[in-house]
Amino acid sequence: MKIKKIIPPVIWAGIIFYLSSIPSLKSPFGIWDIYLRKAAHITEYLVFYLLIIPNFKVNNTKNRIWMLLIIFIYALSDEFHQSFVLGRNMSVYDISIDWIGGLIGYIYALARANAGIRRSKT
Repeated sequence: MKIKKIIPPVIWAGIIFYLSSIPSLKSPFGIWDIYLRKAAHITEYLVFYLLIIPNFKVNNTKNRIWMLLIIFIYALSDEFHQSFVLGRNMSVYDISIDWIGGLIGYIYALARANAGIRRSKT
């Protein structure tokens, strides 16, 4: 594993950790606040999955599943971390939303791998 490949996901994990340390991330958008925060959860874990990809062979299903497991474990640890932050709590719902972001990354990687296979056959 090349060190250059692991730096981006480690930095991204640090950004997620930092954002989880902020006591309140409420926006001034009223009812839209909840949707924006859930979209942010999906986006940050989608990006995390995509940053993990260079560290694995994506055309291998077993590796893609390992990557989803990494996403799940980090989401779980992130929510556990939030349980110690004043004004924040641990939420199984947020873990699910985070994992959905990773799952979208999985589907994207799978589609790209399949497109590459189809192109190479033509």
